[in-house]
Amino acid sequence: MASVSTPPYSSANSGNENNEKTTPKLSPESDDIIDEEEWGFVDLWETYDYHLLERFWNELVMTSFNDKDMQPLNDWNKAMSPEAHNNPDIPDLHVLLAFKASDLESIKCSTDAYMENLSASSPSSFTTTSSSVISPPLNNKQIAPLNSNSQITAGIIFEYYSNINCGLFLHMIIQKKFRNMGLERLLVKKAIEILDKNAHSHGHLAGCNAIFFETKSAINVPTDTIHNSSQIDPRLQHNILHKIGFRLVDFDYTKLPLKRLGKANNLLLTVYLSPHIPSQSSLDGDKFFLPSVLLKNFIYDLWETSFLTEKLNMKPDEDPEYGRALEQIELREKIPLLDLPWGAGKPWTLVDLWEDYDEELLERCYRELMVPSVKHSEISSLGNVLRAMSPEGDDSSFLPDVHVLLAVRWPTSSDVGKVDQLSLPIIDGLCVFEYYTEQNCGILTHLILQKKGRAADGLDNLLVESTVDILDANARERGNLAGCNAIFIHIKNASSTVGTEVADLCQHHMVLYKMGFKLLDFDYYIPPLDKNSAPKKLMLGLFITPLIPRSNEKGDKPFIPFNLLKLFVELQWNNAFGSEQICKSPDTYLEYQRMIEQIEIRERIPLLDLPWDSGKPWTLVDLWEDYDEELLTRLYKDIMIPNFPNKSELEPLENWKQSLSSECRDDPNISDLHILLALRWVDNSNQPIIEGVIIFEYFSANNCGLLTYLIVQKTFKGKGLDRILVESAIDILDQNAKSQGFLPGCNAIFLEVYSGEKVTIKQDVVDPRMRHAIYHQIGFRLIDFEYIAPPLSITFPKLKHFLLTVYLTEHIPKIPLEEGKYYLPNSVLKNFITVLWKNAFATKKIREPPQNDSDFVRMIDQFEYREKIPLLDLPWGASKPWTLVDLRDDYDQDLMDRFYNELMLPNFPMKNELEPLSNFVTALERETYNPNLSEVHVLLALRWPNESSDLQPTIGAGIIFEYYPNTNCGLLSYLVVHRSSRGHGLARVLVERAVELLDKHAKTRGQLAGCNVILLETNSAEKVTVQQDVMDPRMRHTIYHKMGFRMIDFEYIMPPLFQGYEKLRGVLLLTAYLTPHIPYQDVNGYKQYYLPNVLLKNFISAQWENAYRNGRLSLLPKQDTDFVSSLDQLEIREKIPLLDLPWGDGKDWMIVDLWEDYDQELLDAFYNKYMMTQFGTSDELEPLENWHKALSTEGRDDPNICDLHVLLALGLPGEHKGKGHKYIIGGLVFEYYPETNTALVTYLVVNQRWSGKGIGTDLILRTLGILDVNAKQKGHIAGCNAIFLEVMFSPHELTGGPDSSLSHVFLFNKGFRLLDFEYYQPPTSLKNPKSNNVCLTVLLTPRIPKHGEGSEIQPYVPSSLLGSFITTLWEDECGLIGYNYSNDRCYLRMMEQLEKNEYFHCLDLPWVKYRIDNGIVGSQPSAIQLNREHHFTSSFNNMNINYSSPNPVHLDHRSRLRNSTSNDDWDNNNNGSSSSITTTNSDHNPKINVIRESGSPDDIDNNDKDSNNNDSSLKNSPLNSPVLSPQSINSIRLPPDSTPLSPALYPTLSNSTLIQKSSFISLDK
Repeated sequence: MASVSTPPYSSANSGNENNEKTTPKLSPESDDIIDEEEWGFVDLWETYDYHLLERFWNELVMTSFNDKDMQPLNDWNKAMSPEAHNNPDIPDLHVLLAFKASDLESIKCSTDAYMENLSASSPSSFTTTSSSVISPPLNNKQIAPLNSNSQITAGIIFEYYSNINCGLFLHMIIQKKFRNMGLERLLVKKAIEILDKNAHSHGHLAGCNAIFFETKSAINVPTDTIHNSSQIDPRLQHNILHKIGFRLVDFDYTKLPLKRLGKANNLLLTVYLSPHIPSQSSLDGDKFFLPSVLLKNFIYDLWETSFLTEKLNMKPDEDPEYGRALEQIELREKIPLLDLPWGAGKPWTLVDLWEDYDEELLERCYRELMVPSVKHSEISSLGNVLRAMSPEGDDSSFLPDVHVLLAVRWPTSSDVGKVDQLSLPIIDGLCVFEYYTEQNCGILTHLILQKKGRAADGLDNLLVESTVDILDANARERGNLAGCNAIFIHIKNASSTVGTEVADLCQHHMVLYKMGFKLLDFDYYIPPLDKNSAPKKLMLGLFITPLIPRSNEKGDKPFIPFNLLKLFVELQWNNAFGSEQICKSPDTYLEYQRMIEQIEIRERIPLLDLPWDSGKPWTLVDLWEDYDEELLTRLYKDIMIPNFPNKSELEPLENWKQSLSSECRDDPNISDLHILLALRWVDNSNQPIIEGVIIFEYFSANNCGLLTYLIVQKTFKGKGLDRILVESAIDILDQNAKSQGFLPGCNAIFLEVYSGEKVTIKQDVVDPRMRHAIYHQIGFRLIDFEYIAPPLSITFPKLKHFLLTVYLTEHIPKIPLEEGKYYLPNSVLKNFITVLWKNAFATKKIREPPQNDSDFVRMIDQFEYREKIPLLDLPWGASKPWTLVDLRDDYDQDLMDRFYNELMLPNFPMKNELEPLSNFVTALERETYNPNLSEVHVLLALRWPNESSDLQPTIGAGIIFEYYPNTNCGLLSYLVVHRSSRGHGLARVLVERAVELLDKHAKTRGQLAGCNVILLETNSAEKVTVQQDVMDPRMRHTIYHKMGFRMIDFEYIMPPLFQGYEKLRGVLLLTAYLTPHIPYQDVNGYKQYYLPNVLLKNFISAQWENAYRNGRLSLLPKQDTDFVSSLDQLEIREKIPLLDLPWGDGKDWMIVDLWEDYDQELLDAFYNKYMMTQFGTSDELEPLENWHKALSTEGRDDPNICDLHVLLALGLPGEHKGKGHKYIIGGLVFEYYPETNTALVTYLVVNQRWSGKGIGTDLILRTLGILDVNAKQKGHIAGCNAIFLEVMFSPHELTGGPDSSLSHVFLFNKGFRLLDFEYYQPPTSLKNPKSNNVCLTVLLTPRIPKHGEGSEIQPYVPSSLLGSFITTLWEDECGLIGYNYSNDRCYLRMMEQLEKNEYFHCLDLPWVKYRIDNGIVGSQPSAIQLNREHHFTSSFNNMNINYSSPNPVHLDHRSRLRNSTSNDDWDNNNNGSSSSITTTNSDHNPKINVIRESGSPDDIDNNDKDSNNNDSSLKNSPLNSPVLSPQSINSIRLPPDSTPLSPALYPTLSNSTLIQKSSFISLDK
């Protein structure tokens, strides 16, 4: 169970590039700047080094912790032993050490030297256990001192619990001089990356579920511990962890008797805020929490581990302490995560200047806070404040007790410059308040925070809470045992201006409302502050205490008695007059008189919720409370009739008058009718204008409300009146409910609204969809059922064009673990519909009881199939004709039987592909949870007929899917849509709902990120014909592809579906749904998705284990050859590709890159079977050890060795008849040179039995993709500069050897062109260093430059690019064998060509030696002289086949061909020397390409068809890509005696096989 971690001795910036997709980003809040490249890390779990561990123990651990707090070093050794690695019940213990990156090598050398020194000094002190863990005795005297250049700077110790996919940090230790440099954040970041990689290696694609951190509590920490130079204050550590992104779990972790590694019991448990941690919105912002199931699993694994490692004496289930811990967790479904402080108190000290008077502090707060933040007209002079707090003011009967409460803290070094002296405290905030003894009331006049401190957590709340406590204490001192009667606060109007540096928080109404203040509904004026000023209008708020009375008949609304407010205002103004603050009596001020008049009008002064503004321009009147027949008549004639022209949609006026009469009010069978009007009075009229109305009913029989009409006049549209009317109606309905004894309020509040599909814009005054959006914003959601309203009059028809919505109150239940998803219990909806129709019968709107109405019965029948009726978001269409029912939650045997017989049997006719009905019945009736068995769901889409007496629903479609708890995977196994229901999007609806349910399943099992992967089975288009299936499998593939499924590139074998059934081999394809968790690689701007093989192996194992436990397999899965072969397929590749369309294209092979998935056995087999047999002896073939070296770890890290890729095509199981999963049918070898960003394809072979199937094409396409990725990883965004390929020249006459011209046509069709360059391969053997003259071709990518225009376009390769490639190639190859090539004549010959030419053209077919212009003669004596028995044509440039209108190729006469054939080679006077040149006849088998799939005329024909028809990726190419046309074939003229071009070179020229000019070869794919 080894996890993937940071490579040993690696720098901080190394690691997997994909890390960014899975590792959550750490909190950016940090002032620390650290260069990650300066640090290196070693994970001792991956690279165990006992001496590094011992050095860490002695240098950091023992100096940072007491001996009693730590376990012995040997316990750590045991935790990292091989036994621990192989034990899944023991967590992985990681010790991640940090060093300076420059010291890595010196540390390693120092460790080796220290080991030798210690062994020499005490050879008998070392002991080796059977598990190879060295355990020397700890003796500090034997530890060699380390110099400053080789020290361990920090370390972090953490564990990974694979069973629950969680991590736990135990210790983080940093040397003192490296603290506060950001190293803490970097350590945690690297550790989280390792934990997430561990999670990936166990198949958890989204990373760790949760990452915890144990930290010491700041409570009861000894002072000597805090001041210890080697340890830090726990509060400081809390602050560091909080900045990194950890939050405290609100759970009593400190009392758990866990003896963790080096931890005491006084601990806190924190968790890292990864993207998986859920949150819920609140007035204070998003609040994070942990599901209790996750914390429960973590605590259980913690206790279980302690028991297994013998740290607990009894099993967790037997321990009463563990039971108490579970009880604590199970009390809440959501465990809150807390911000700072974590159990250490507030950072401020509160000083009340009334109690501890300090004139200097008072002057500072007045000067620094009050004067900059409050307008001069709203603040008393400092002299008045000093007077009020002086002994004189204390004795005055006209002055209240004035308190100035300050929040101060003492500065640190970072606060230098913010205060005059570091010894002076910083004032972060203040609250000024007064206490009036006569009325036992208090008032807060100013609440101010420094601007920089407004974001401080809870300072405003702390000041207000302390103020309330002081006022209550004052009241009790004066005999008022219940505390203050009332606590008021001055609130600024919204128009008040504020200063630039400090702002008065009283204007922030939201802040005050959250603290518990509400606004008094009257106009409030404060007395003038001096004789020369006027009264100032403010708002007066009241703090809600338990003493504030509430009105039960008004929905438990708080209020204040008028006499209390009147006495307080009178006292405030009289004190101002008595203290000579004002010179006139209060009665002489108009503002004072207006206040008293407002207060005396009402006995109860209401308290208002937000928003607090200057009042509304309208007044709300409820005709149920204040009936006015004249108003009702005006409403009906002026508002209702114009807005509802359809008579059947508007109730008669007489019905409303009757409902508002006293007789109907007393009838319990008739609903309460409320008509709420918004009235506005104008100056020139005594009659109010009706600006809006909402009509609603309250049904006391089931405690529900129904909103039936809502109208707002144009004057107030868009000004929020509609929302105010709805909210007021909801308040009234809740008040009705409470008056009937339903204290929580209404069970549900419904609203009828037009359907957007049954009512057009012309039939309504506004677009119904716009109305839907408005109601959705207010908080209504559509109920997923078909609603039919009873008629509004006995002569009216039933209303079938309405939708029924419900308001999201706090009582509406949520669907567990589905964010933003709600439902209604079917009982609530059923009762409401019943009461609604009974009310229609009681008011004589229908003639017969509801149970006799077919529409009513049909609605009630809908509820019988679902316990939970979903509530839907926008868009709200017609009343949802399809209802989704999951038989796992609402099992119905009759529905299951009908679905199986009516849909499953007709649509799955193939043998062995359909399970018996008993399988599904057994799975659905299973009540006990078994983690080894899948959980089966049958999701049906039902529809009830509108006009039919048959009440049985129609089954339109169904999907059967399974959830595998052990692997957290889902499988969609059957999806069927009835023929009459197709084309309505039902398949997509079912799949999306199945995905939602599978994710919900995963979350209920503690997997917060949802399912790891969701798979789907579908028929193969190759193995299942249209006649065998009910539809073309390819059409089905297209549908699934649009939904988001991609085929997994491996042969899927499904276990038998029932005892006696056969396994389905190759009949089904397995696809995966593209969720955000599915990883991908960027290939030329295209996302290539893949699945880790460990995830698929886990799923296949769970699927076969499930089949075995259900009795479908007679043998254990491990004994089944098909199961073993499936796992063998997956074992070869770490990343299993997900493929686009077409699916099941007949490929019977898969491709493995040994650079990515190295397998020595495969490499040896390929070399011996193909390379040795096809390319001759080892002297003429690159040695196998060279390949081993290039693919080894040392070779990969050696910058002088190129990247060697060996692509192997492996036959899939079942195609090679028992030859094993490593049956090699082809291969391609290429090298990538990062220095020049070029590549060279050196070998391409295909088994002759598999020729003509497109294997060569597949290998080339895979090569292009890999090279593109390699180039981009090296920073070359445009991809590889050039891709070269070596191949032998075409022979001049048949010699009995292989006809290489066959491979030339194949390569030509793939886009390769011959370079007009005399090229020599570097030698491969030092014993006989030969340099073979072969073709060098280049792939025509868009990066290859071109000359000319139109039909004269000629591609070429610059000599600078070609020269850098050849130099790098020779350096690399000759370096492997130790050959000095600087004087090699072949190499010098090529350099001479490069010096004399700026570029080299790319040539079309044929690729023969005499087309290369080697007419360049060296000027130096050392230059190679050529034997030139033949001559080249003077019109060399006309020898190329043109792209659009090919020119004929005229070659010289036959005698020149004969001479050139016999004298192709140069004279070689130094046999065996480094400058020897060998012949290139085909019988010598040089190191060149042999395309075995083109070995016969038939083969090349098949291969060309494959490239044209099957390889769709080759059909979309740049416009200038060359094609081999019939004209170009006919234009090639050879001398009479030369070897003719074989007919097999080209496909049969027919309409079906010719490459048309409109078809192009893709070169970038």
